[in-house]
This record gives sequence, C-alpha cells and structure tokens, in this order.
Amino acid sequence: MPNYLVRGRLRMTRDHPGWFSSLLGIPFVLCVLVLTAAAFGRMAVERWGKVVTRKDPIPLRKPLGALNKERLGDYRFVEAAQLSAAVEDALGTEQYLDWLLTDTSVPRLNDPRRHVHLSVTYYTGGPNLAPHTPDVCRVGSGYQPKQPHENRVATVPALGEGERSRVPVRVCTFAKTAIFNRDEPTVVYSFHANGRFTGTRTGVRNLTHGIKDKHAYYSKVEVSFGGEHCQPRNLGREESLTAAAKLFNTILPLLVQEHWPDWDAVENIRPAAERS
Repeated sequence: MPNYLVRGRLRMTRDHPGWFSSLLGIPFVLCVLVLTAAAFGRMAVERWGKVVTRKDPIPLRKPLGALNKERLGDYRFVEAAQLSAAVEDALGTEQYLDWLLTDTSVPRLNDPRRHVHLSVTYYTGGPNLAPHTPDVCRVGSGYQPKQPHENRVATVPALGEGERSRVPVRVCTFAKTAIFNRDEPTVVYSFHANGRFTGTRTGVRNLTHGIKDKHAYYSKVEVSFGGEHCQPRNLGREESLTAAAKLFNTILPLLVQEHWPDWDAVENIRPAAERS
C-alpha cells in the first residue's frame, strides 16, 4: 500500500476513532458501572435482608373447575365456557372457571337477577403479579364507563362475623351502544390474595409483594347479571351489588375452604422469627 494511503488512514483513525471507540466514552462507562452496582446491590439486599423479589407458586387445593355444583344453594349450574387456547393465553392462566348459573329463588324467567355470569381465575408465582380487571379489559373490547367505578363493600355473613364478613369489591358499569343492541352491564369483582380479600389492583400488589413472603397468589371472582332475553337486559348498579353479595355468600366460602391455598399453613412453613 502506498505510504500516502497509510498515512491518510492513520490520520483518519486518530481524528475519527469510530463507533466502537465512541461507545467507550465516559457516559457509557458510567452507565455500565451504575447497572453493575444495581445488580450487585439487589443481590446483596436479597441475601442479607432475606428480601424475596420472585415469588414461588402455590397450587390450588382443588382445581377451580371442580367447584361442587351440588353445593350452590339457590343457584343451578347451566353451562361452563371452554376458552380457546388463544383466549387462555391472553388470560394468562389455565386455572379458571367461566360459568352461567340460574338463581332459582328469582321466579320471573326474564328477570336479569335470575341469570348469572360467574368468572373465577387464579394466578400464582413469578416476579410481578399484575391483575387483569374489567376496568381495562372491557374498554379494550369496545365498552366505555357509564359512570365512575366505585370501591364498595359486600356483606358476606357466611365468611364469619365482624370484619371477616366485609368483602371489599369494585363495581363497574359500562355502556356499549349499537343500532339495535344497547348493552349496559354492571360487573362486581373482588380478589383473594395471600389469604385476604381486596377490591383493587393496588391491594393485590400490596398483599402479594411482601418483602419476606416466599410465595404469592391471587384469584379474581367476577360476576354480572342479565342477558339479551332479559327485561331489562342488565341489572342496575345497586341491584347488582345486592345480587353479588348473595352469590358471594354461597361461592366464597367454598373457594376459601376447598380451593384457594391455606395461607396460614403456607406462612407456617417459615420460622416464626422470619414472619415477625
């Protein structure tokens, strides 16, 4: 190679060090140092402080689909929906039930209180349990909130006395308008997470992200009333909350006693000194 070309290449290398060399500048090095320190710091906190950031799964005592249809009181099982693999994938769990029920204590056949849609899902383990909620999912399927969502309380005497009977719930009323098909469903739902009920996503995070809890789970129970053949098609908000409390008085004790994990037993796996 001619000398003048060699000299020109050397000069270009000195004047323009190239993309690789530019990556090794001060900002890049600082970023690497910060990320490395953060990684080692997290490991140290987890080790020395016994902080658990990734939760182990807890199996259900019984699959949700095995809920005893003969112990539903006033409610008669009508049909179970079987979701496609694609819908299950979007749902994020294979542990669910999606049932239609009839409240036989309601005599009028087209009364929306008589026709019940019950959905229960279960999630456990992993680094971050982020619940699906109708607040988001219904909007994604074309509904709009008809009025502000509310955090309420459903009284469920079958769960016990005092505060044990007070179950936090979230009540959402939506509207979807079409030319011949106006739909205004009200959805009532609650979560059971690490042994306690809560009505909100934030509540689930607070219950499942305990820094010393090795395990975590949550289950969502969701109910709505009515259908195309009903008059009116949908049950109003206050009536939905009353009807949901009645259903919960039958369903929730079965889930607590036979299906959801026994959180006290899970907690007793850890030494008492760690639980304090």
